[in-house]
Amino acid sequence: MAMSETWDDYSTTDLSNAADAVADVSPVASTELDSAAVAQDWSNWNAESAGDWSESAASSDYAGDLALSQGDLEGAQYNYEHADSYADTASDYATTASDYQSTTDSYVDTAADTYSYDTSGADTSSYDTGGDVDTGDITSVL
Repeated sequence: MAMSETWDDYSTTDLSNAADAVADVSPVASTELDSAAVAQDWSNWNAESAGDWSESAASSDYAGDLALSQGDLEGAQYNYEHADSYADTASDYATTASDYQSTTDSYVDTAADTYSYDTSGADTSSYDTGGDVDTGDITSVL
């Protein structure tokens, strides 16, 4: 089967559509791309969450600065503690997003390798797939 597409046509598209595009040629690659799309969605969600928590940290830090400038040490401490906590949470989400992105990359790499193999057109017709197989006399090793 000759195909005019290249792997780049699939790897540069939206992963959720790429799996459908290769399903008839390479079902395993399609499954890998489905998994990559799910991992990418989780990576995006965690990255967005990290951004939200970073914004909250910045807001609390700013509120701490305002409280400190007004001489409200208790209010400043409260806001700085929350800013620190929010920044830690943002960092955790960013780390998780990075982990999911690595997982996505791994699935895409595996899909690319599988697709390449499945479409390589390797001629396996010369392999003996039937007939009697002589296992020899194994009684001498028992």
